[in-house]
Amino acid sequence: MPDGPPLALSIRVTARVSTGGRPAEGGAPRSGSEGPARAGHVALQGDLRGERAAGLLASVEDAGASSASSTVVVDFEADARVDSATVAALLMARRRLSERDVALQVGDLSPPQRAAFAMVPAPDVDDEAAPERERRLARVGYATAERLDVARRYTKLVGRTARYLGRALTGRGELRFSAVVDQSVRMGIDAIWLVMALSGILGLVLSLQSYGQLERFGAEVFTADIVGVGMVREFGPILTGMIFAGRNATSIAAEIGTMSVREELDALRTMGVDPIEILIVPRTLALLLVQPLLTIFSMAAGITGGVVFAAIIGLSGHAYIDRLAEAITFGDLISGLTKSVLFAVIVATAGAFMGLRTQGGATAVGRSTTVAVVTSIALIVVVDSIATAVTVWVGNG
Repeated sequence: MPDGPPLALSIRVTARVSTGGRPAEGGAPRSGSEGPARAGHVALQGDLRGERAAGLLASVEDAGASSASSTVVVDFEADARVDSATVAALLMARRRLSERDVALQVGDLSPPQRAAFAMVPAPDVDDEAAPERERRLARVGYATAERLDVARRYTKLVGRTARYLGRALTGRGELRFSAVVDQSVRMGIDAIWLVMALSGILGLVLSLQSYGQLERFGAEVFTADIVGVGMVREFGPILTGMIFAGRNATSIAAEIGTMSVREELDALRTMGVDPIEILIVPRTLALLLVQPLLTIFSMAAGITGGVVFAAIIGLSGHAYIDRLAEAITFGDLISGLTKSVLFAVIVATAGAFMGLRTQGGATAVGRSTTVAVVTSIALIVVVDSIATAVTVWVGNG
């Protein structure tokens, strides 16, 4: 062994000894006589770096041979000093022990030791040595921490976007009107016929379903109440929001994600330009302008679909329109438009957030667009539920 402080090593076998007979020479149990698998534990402390790693290799191999175990678990004391040579020695020991059908596992590591193990592909750390219940809890903990970190970064992006948007609208920042107009046409005006067509069909179907139930009670005229209030409060904003999520959240994520993959965002940052100010703010402002507008078109198209259905089945047009005027209030309209503004923020920021996170190639861009639309729709449903509950509780329901 090389010069230096001796390698502090203690070996203890933690399992029952073979039940079928005495271990053969060299510590290996006789063939056919072994009982439950036994694990040899090697506790290490002190300086295990550099040339001293050779002594570590020999000690671990000896532990595997002398303990007649099927598994050798190496535990490092908190003060043990390790480096890449230590990890390499363990890898070599694992390979040699595997030839004798002996597994090598590493127990808990301190943060400095983990840093050294991260430099070299290390043996299995913790996974097999830890109980299954602890491994499940660790996976749940890691997943929860990751989700919370994503939520924190998304909230930060929304806040920074709102700050830049406020500066632009108050004249303290740059507002690129040409970009806002271009995005408004591309993301909003081009979608107007799709929004109106789907909303008209939805109003027609909603009238049909409502009429079938109300007819049993002789209250067919109240179909107008259901269609009118439903389209203004709920279906108009949420249908428009989902269409915008499918069209615009994906396009924003794809555009910004492609720029991220091509390192164009890094080039902007190098020039002192924040991508949020030049890329995200114009898209957010465009959606804030056109999404409420298209929501109004959606409401009108859905109500028109209900009127068409009323004409088809022979309901009095005057009575239907009178019921609409009586059922729909200004508060209903404000509630629907407020939701549309919130949905516009969700669509813009969710698409931008996924685009900024994109790393890799074409596959990563495709994954970002998929996650963007799913996230947008999920957030729209959640926010709509919260907003509806709030309006009911404050007396507008």
